[in-house]
Amino acid sequence: MASFGGWVTSFFDSGETAVAQPPAENGYGAGSTSSYFQPGSPAPSPSTPAAEARPSQTEIKLIAKTVRSHGDKKLETSWEHLMSEFEVQNRVWDSLTTAASGDTSEMPAAVAAAAAAAPPEQKMAQIKAALNNAINTSQGDPKGAVALLKPLLTGQEPLAKMLNHSTEKATHAVVKASRLQQLCERLGQSLEAEGAGSQPKELESLLTSCQLQATLESKARRVLRLGPTKAEQAKADKQAKEAQQAALRATIQQLASAANVSAENAASALESANGDANSALTMLLSEVEEREARKAAKLAEKMEAKMAAREKQQQEKTREAASLANVVSKLAGCTVGDSWQKVSTEFEAQMKVWDSVATAQGNGAFQYQAVQQQVQGVLDMASQDPSSAVMLLETVLFEITSQRMRLTNGMMVAADGVLDASRIADYRRQLAARLRVLAQRLKTGETSDLSGFQGELKSLLQSCSLDERLRDRVQALTKASPVVVKM
Repeated sequence: MASFGGWVTSFFDSGETAVAQPPAENGYGAGSTSSYFQPGSPAPSPSTPAAEARPSQTEIKLIAKTVRSHGDKKLETSWEHLMSEFEVQNRVWDSLTTAASGDTSEMPAAVAAAAAAAPPEQKMAQIKAALNNAINTSQGDPKGAVALLKPLLTGQEPLAKMLNHSTEKATHAVVKASRLQQLCERLGQSLEAEGAGSQPKELESLLTSCQLQATLESKARRVLRLGPTKAEQAKADKQAKEAQQAALRATIQQLASAANVSAENAASALESANGDANSALTMLLSEVEEREARKAAKLAEKMEAKMAAREKQQQEKTREAASLANVVSKLAGCTVGDSWQKVSTEFEAQMKVWDSVATAQGNGAFQYQAVQQQVQGVLDMASQDPSSAVMLLETVLFEITSQRMRLTNGMMVAADGVLDASRIADYRRQLAARLRVLAQRLKTGETSDLSGFQGELKSLLQSCSLDERLRDRVQALTKASPVVVKM
């Protein structure tokens, strides 16, 4: 018997979509039912066709009569064939007798030899008479007429040596048919007795010798309580195998559906479990659970890594916001002072320009001394009262321009810077304050809604006149911040 694994391998190698169950070790008529746990709808299990009901006495008599008729028909047919062949034999003998009575010198060698070898006319007459007698007797008594042929077949000069091959064969066929008729008679008697008094082996041999047609043989076997014919056995084996294969295919499909795996994996599990579907299902479900657990663990690890990366990013943004708040706050504190320092530097350059002009014109620099004193007074006031100094600077610059004294571009830019310094310093202080708030919110994880807050930072940044590097750092903070999920 093939192993279970062998069946699995053979079915997948043959291109089947499912795996066949190994055949059960049973004889004819013994079915094999699956003891597997069936998840879902039950699978068809192999079963032996139900035994046919035993024939009634009337049916038994009819079967016995049909068996006898089979033997009688065979004997009658063999006599008819012998009669036909003997007519041909007579014509051959008549031709040979005619040839032997004439001149054989002109005949072909084969015909002359056949005429010379022909039995004497007296012997022919005896054979004809014996065969005619047997054939005529067979018309009324086919069985008794067989006894008339036997001496011709067993004498010192057997009939076979005097007949052509076809006639000889037909003669022996009559004797064989007679034996077949006798066997059919015996079988008919055994059928009527329903096999009583005979061993199954004897009945099997008798049934085989009668050479019945398959349908009649099957009926006789039922009466005699014998096993099926070879054809029936082969058909039953094929049906049992197909049923077993269908049952296993259904079991594998159910296992695959229950465990949500492929048919190949289900078949492999069933093989590993030695055909126990319960164990196979447990195995598959355990594998699925382990696989899901590994997947969940990997996902959790990935989420933890992502959260750690987000927390690190959040911490870096918190530190960056606090650092920028300090930098911008310091810038705000020195914005006004730096602007006046720039005015002082640019005014020194302006005086040098005026001195050069005066020298070139030859009238000295005395005319610029008053302006220099006024600007210096503004610069001195700026250290004590920047707001008042701004207004005074505007007045001095107006007078300078009204006297048609030209100012350098640097001086004009520096003066404009002083005028805007107070406003820029205020914006920078606001920006520093908002950056501190952002740092605090990032630190506490309050980042659920920063869109409006970040928009405010962008708006302030545009008015703070920061250098490009510092502006880029603040802009990076205005981008959407990751949301940290508290576990």
